[in-house]
Amino acid sequence: MPSVLPADVVRHISDYVGCASLSHTCKWAWEILQHRHLHCRLDSTILSQRSAQLTDDVVHTLSATCTDLGIVGARGLQLLGLSTSLRTVSLNLRRCNLGDEGAGGLAVLKDIWCLHTLELNLSSNSISCTGAEALAALAHALHTLELNLSSNSISCTGAEALAALAQGRSLQTLVLNLEYNAVSNSGVTELAAMRHSQVLTSLALNLGYNRVGDVGVEALVALQESRSIHHLVVNLEFNTIGDRGAQALSAFQGMPALRNLSLNLRKNRVTKDGAEALVALRDSRALQDFTLNLAFTDVADSGAQALALLQKAPRLQALTLNLLYCGIGDSGAQALAALIAASSLSKLTLNLECNRVGTVGVEALAALTYAHALRVLTLHLSYNRVSNEGAKALVALRNAPSLVELALHLAHNCVGDEGAQALARLKDAPQLRTLVLDMGYNRLGDAGAIALGALKDSATLQSLTLDLGYNNVREEGRAAMAAMAEGAPLQHFKLLLPKMGVDVDPPARVGAVFQETQRGEAAHESKGEQQTSLCLPGWPEQY
Repeated sequence: MPSVLPADVVRHISDYVGCASLSHTCKWAWEILQHRHLHCRLDSTILSQRSAQLTDDVVHTLSATCTDLGIVGARGLQLLGLSTSLRTVSLNLRRCNLGDEGAGGLAVLKDIWCLHTLELNLSSNSISCTGAEALAALAHALHTLELNLSSNSISCTGAEALAALAQGRSLQTLVLNLEYNAVSNSGVTELAAMRHSQVLTSLALNLGYNRVGDVGVEALVALQESRSIHHLVVNLEFNTIGDRGAQALSAFQGMPALRNLSLNLRKNRVTKDGAEALVALRDSRALQDFTLNLAFTDVADSGAQALALLQKAPRLQALTLNLLYCGIGDSGAQALAALIAASSLSKLTLNLECNRVGTVGVEALAALTYAHALRVLTLHLSYNRVSNEGAKALVALRNAPSLVELALHLAHNCVGDEGAQALARLKDAPQLRTLVLDMGYNRLGDAGAIALGALKDSATLQSLTLDLGYNNVREEGRAAMAAMAEGAPLQHFKLLLPKMGVDVDPPARVGAVFQETQRGEAAHESKGEQQTSLCLPGWPEQY
């Protein structure tokens, strides 16, 4: 390496990556990069022992996970304010018993002369408005600030103080997590003052699990007045927002610079009327990437039909729709298939898990093969009514002319060997590089597993993830999978199989899931906190 790159260039590369990996490549790199990027664990004892090293002029990046610091340990971190070389600091202080005094002391980190990026995880530290007011001074000279204050005791007064973060004269990126606090409509109104920043380009506000209603959302959309924000994330999960609030959010279409927008309305009171109102976002002049989470709402088929009109967004390149447990059936899926008409759409993720989509709906979604610009497609169809016929229909996706990444999540359905044999023909896709097939909790046996082994013969496939867990795959099928793992010319291969000796009855299992779904649909008429009980057995943790 010394003969290839000058030392200054190697230092610049190491600073850009922001980790110590490069220093471990050779002795020469170790000598010029040692201690430049520190990753460590800290408690009160270690902190007192390493205080001199942490403030050394050599250190450019510090990433530390802290445990059992308390107020006394937090005072030790204040020594970082003396550093003249730190550029990036990431401190995980979750559950460190800091309280307002400890959190307020961290405000001295703003005095680090060269600091441009700061990440603070202060979740679960009993911080109230007093601590929030002190932390509001952090953005004084930063370029990037990520502040996690979830699961504390911050109310509207604290939110008002934190709104001042956007006044940082250089702050371009702000991530503020206030999930699980006591912020209500008046606090959200104060946060909308962030629109006055002239330099803020990326803003993420997590207000999930608070006390925000339609009035708060109507105040928050004043952010549309910002002329600098081009990346906006608003998480309003599990509040009391209805169609009126959803209609207000459609005003974000007027943000002149907005290119990336993510709205999370999961577990709110939005119905098809709210979905219809949100479709107005398609009229945004600059929007290229849109994520909309309406999981656990009453959108139903008519709402899905309205959302299909997003196909008319003139510059939309990436779209993610999370419609988990929204009462959508075949007609809703058929409507969403109209997204094939989106002329510039290259990445599409549709989450239709835990709905009532059957063969007719899946056949309609298979028409996405005619979306000529589509390069990345993810379909979540677990916990539906997908059978062998539906799986056969999805094989048509192999003819998509531009598709390079495909993920089909079909767990907890009724797909058997016949469907698996059909899906094995995805190996013939002309451009496909990455394939994910999640077929756990179905009706597959050895014949289906053996058929899927043919995927190794794909001429283009480089990465394959295959989940056959909780099926009836026995010795013969396992042998075929083992041969596939050994002989497949893949760069990445991940395989999940049932444990040997465990008897699985997929038909009975799927029937139980459908019964649970029907009971859950009846319970879904209720609102508010009762929605937390709408869970099915075996759901992945992200739900």
